[in-house]
Amino acid sequence: GYYDDRGTSSMRRRDEEDEDTGNRSGGVGGVMSKFQLPNIIKTGNRKIGLPLLGMGAALTVLGISLFFNKTLMRLGNLFFVAGVPMTIGPGRTAGYFFQPTKARATACLALGIFLVFVGWPVLGIALEL
Repeated sequence: GYYDDRGTSSMRRRDEEDEDTGNRSGGVGGVMSKFQLPNIIKTGNRKIGLPLLGMGAALTVLGISLFFNKTLMRLGNLFFVAGVPMTIGPGRTAGYFFQPTKARATACLALGIFLVFVGWPVLGIALEL
């Protein structure tokens, strides 16, 4: 079967059908998987996203002021990358960044983040701005 937006399967579980007989089947090794992404990750949460964005901005500014400290810049980018989807939701984030009219800006941001991670913070921040 397929999974919907909430991560639930479209098929009925076989062990629910076989409750009367005690026969548990389905899944790998007879165990049915119940993995489901938490709702907070799928929809985003401003209470978590805004502090992540704030930490990302603070660490990036601190990293720039301390002569482009690579570790602080990397942490700032990590918090920023985690904070944007948590603030507005992953679907809206992807919808914004993958618009054809914003392709060049998205590429510059992604390349800037990559350059900060590989150890060229000055050039990476210049591209991100």
